[in-house]
Amino acid sequence: MKHVLPFLITLFVVQCCSSQDCADIYDLIPSGKKFYMIGETHIDRAPPIYKEGPWMDTIRVAAAQAEDKFRNTIVNTCRVKTFLLESPLSFEYFYNKYLETGDEGWIEYVAYYPYERSKLRSIYSLKKVDSKINIQCVDVDSKDYAKVAAKALFYLTFYETNPLLFVDDSVRYHPEIDPKSVFPDDLSFPFDMWEMPEFKEIDFLAKDIYEAYQNTFVNRDKRLYEIFLRIKNESLRQNSIMQFYGDNYPYLLKLTDSYIECYSLKYKRKLTNDFFKLREEIVYKNIMHVYEADTTAPICLQIGLGHIVPQEYFQNINQMLSVEFSEEIFSYIMIADYYTCYNCIGLEDMNFDFEGHLCHRKYSEDQIYYLVK
Repeated sequence: MKHVLPFLITLFVVQCCSSQDCADIYDLIPSGKKFYMIGETHIDRAPPIYKEGPWMDTIRVAAAQAEDKFRNTIVNTCRVKTFLLESPLSFEYFYNKYLETGDEGWIEYVAYYPYERSKLRSIYSLKKVDSKINIQCVDVDSKDYAKVAAKALFYLTFYETNPLLFVDDSVRYHPEIDPKSVFPDDLSFPFDMWEMPEFKEIDFLAKDIYEAYQNTFVNRDKRLYEIFLRIKNESLRQNSIMQFYGDNYPYLLKLTDSYIECYSLKYKRKLTNDFFKLREEIVYKNIMHVYEADTTAPICLQIGLGHIVPQEYFQNINQMLSVEFSEEIFSYIMIADYYTCYNCIGLEDMNFDFEGHLCHRKYSEDQIYYLVK
């Protein structure tokens, strides 16, 4: 059966070249949609010649302010609670710990660039008002992220069970301080913590999880893959695993499936159309997993414009969604001035000359482009 799914891809414009061009864009955001999407140019991943340019801070601030206003609008008027980010699933644990605590130590290793961190700060400000605000990640966990995946699994196992193991005496012996509000630094534990009674239920996994995090394995990515395979395939012990991880069990399964699926691809991976096609399929599957969990809940997806503008050699996210949801997509797509990508996607005739740092142009009935310079 064909779904009827309203869909929106957006970014806000706060300063433009004239009042006529920049009618209140907030009025263009309809309520009652399922997806509100931000199509971005990855500012933090600019080539060094641009990243170090004196104008880049201005671009980052302008983009962050525009997105923040957009997020506030869709939360306050469109009932959005879930933000999907183009980050590996292993990052999701740390993002949400930051939302729970406000401690930026949790995102030190997964969001160290200023534009990326601005997204999380924006969502955190919303979380303080609405406790149901959450982040889910939809990108692949490739070999490059084995360290983060090992860390997420380690904290799910040991920190969530006994956070007092992760704090020094100044916190441990002061009951008025909640250890869950303190980011646990990377500690070297001088004892075999996996042998403690609270980990007996998963004693067949605990030591290997600890060693994967401490990087005592010769080939950590391979050994981590083997651990995740055991988590997935230990059918006789699955009840023990489920009981031990409790509310975190669904996320553990997502992390497990993501790492296994992407590990099997990594030796074949090259930056080819075949790889991008496989990646799009995985990301699309992750998006649909969130959608199908509650088809009535609106969602915001922030993803690179390469996943939105049409691709010739493979179907990207937008094209995949269009197969099923066709005319229900309305997009606001960001273009950063340090790129000339608007020339290669057919926007050469659009007049982006303006004063200030932000401007938008209506490209079609269902697309508006947003330029930051």
